[in-house]
Amino acid sequence: HVLDELETGLARLELRERRRERGGGALPLQPGGLLADHSGFADPPLLPPFAWGPLDVRDLIGSGRFGHVYRAWDPRLRRHVALKLLRGHDVAALDNGVIEEGRLAARVRHPNVVTIYGAQRFNGRTGLWMELIEGHTLEAELAERGPFPPDRLTAVAIQVCAALEAVHEA
Repeated sequence: HVLDELETGLARLELRERRRERGGGALPLQPGGLLADHSGFADPPLLPPFAWGPLDVRDLIGSGRFGHVYRAWDPRLRRHVALKLLRGHDVAALDNGVIEEGRLAARVRHPNVVTIYGAQRFNGRTGLWMELIEGHTLEAELAERGPFPPDRLTAVAIQVCAALEAVHEA
């Protein structure tokens, strides 16, 4: 997950940089909401707004190796959620496994593990929606403050181990 977070942060920075290069405006779109210039993405993200299953997708917040992450509104929960849609080429091989893994992960309750609200396939795309956690990425933290001092690194490692323990016990 740390690698996915790093990739998501890098993709987010790349999108911001491209927007800044274009004068801060929106990225150019093709019909259907796809990025017209999606160099660096093997499977271009859909750009919001659009509907996916029960969710109203509002913003693209990142991209990683396995998919694109969006801020979405869940009208049933009446809250914003993070929606990760798998890349199209991954769906055939991972579809059932990801949905089953989402169901298992939804049982985990721990302060260092994101809460999963649902997993399903809709309109040919498999997605997981989960608790939306605001903040900055590990990459941004390292860029701003540099490497963690040993005491902070130890504290983070202990939290990661506690989260892994909770996942294995679920």
